[in-house]
Amino acid sequence: MLLDQSESSGWLQEMTKKNKSILIQDALGDAEVSPLGAQLMARAYNCSTVAPQTQPIFGVEEREGPFVGSAIVEWKYDDVAPAPEEDIPPTGKNTHECPRHMLEAQEQIRKFLEEGVIENFCEGKCEKPSC
Repeated sequence: MLLDQSESSGWLQEMTKKNKSILIQDALGDAEVSPLGAQLMARAYNCSTVAPQTQPIFGVEEREGPFVGSAIVEWKYDDVAPAPEEDIPPTGKNTHECPRHMLEAQEQIRKFLEEGVIENFCEGKCEKPSC
């Protein structure tokens, strides 16, 4: 039973019942979709981060790639301010579209879709000077 098709948690039972894998790529500083939502989703779907992780995520283990399964990869951009401590949206540059423009992210998606394998294509952590 699907609760809300537009909400990722509505798919949890269906995805886990069919043993599906997911790849989440989110950007720190995203003003459209909070990285906290991506982190919550990663815990619910039993994702791992890919070593070396950009930052630790509570309840999500770090694994060395390549591996088969579900993963979250967080992208950090040096020209973006850290997330605010208060409950307000981030200001300045919005990183929402940034990972999709990174060749490393595109290669990661290709490998996942074609082979079902999670691998780190960044040189170390997925951090860039600019979006």
